[in-house]
Amino acid sequence: MDVTFKEQSILHRHNLKHIPELRVHENVFAAQFTPNCAVSNCDAACCRYGVFADIGERDAILAHVEMIQWHMEPHQVKDSSKWFEDREREDTDFPSGKAIGTQAMDYGCVFLDSVGRCTLQKAAIAEGMHPFALKPFYCVAYPVTVDHGELMVDDAEFVDRPQCCRPTESGTLDILDVCADELEHVLGKEGVEELRTMFE
Repeated sequence: MDVTFKEQSILHRHNLKHIPELRVHENVFAAQFTPNCAVSNCDAACCRYGVFADIGERDAILAHVEMIQWHMEPHQVKDSSKWFEDREREDTDFPSGKAIGTQAMDYGCVFLDSVGRCTLQKAAIAEGMHPFALKPFYCVAYPVTVDHGELMVDDAEFVDRPQCCRPTESGTLDILDVCADELEHVLGKEGVEELRTMFE
């Protein structure tokens, strides 16, 4: 019996305890990026319409309201009751099984500053916390994401920045070249090595 691609492409070693067998989408292997592509070139286009957070991440953010407000710029909405959407949604890709969106303002996600940087990350660093202590998991992971239990490259149509993280048809780099830190965030070192063997 032939072994299908999906049967071959299951990661068993990764950081997502709520997803025991993490499938790997074909676009992880097929995605190509330009030679000058680097996630550090981000202009936050991916945050334009807000982001999704686990409800546990929302609660952690709301436990640090005054600290976050202190690091916000004048244009940002400081009323914490307006930081998140009203409705939670069921989503098994999140540890609690529930996700909630951040509010999108005319400048993008409510937590974006004037130069497109995340106030949650800025505040955490300034206060001596881990840089990602308050930043939602999938924000850190982008453009790596998980959709219905499947690891993939999020190729959002509204992000047209091949110098940042959008795949192109004529690239010379792969996801391991461009998103090493993001993959390690999602998979851990052992998971990245397991993924690397799939590439090989």
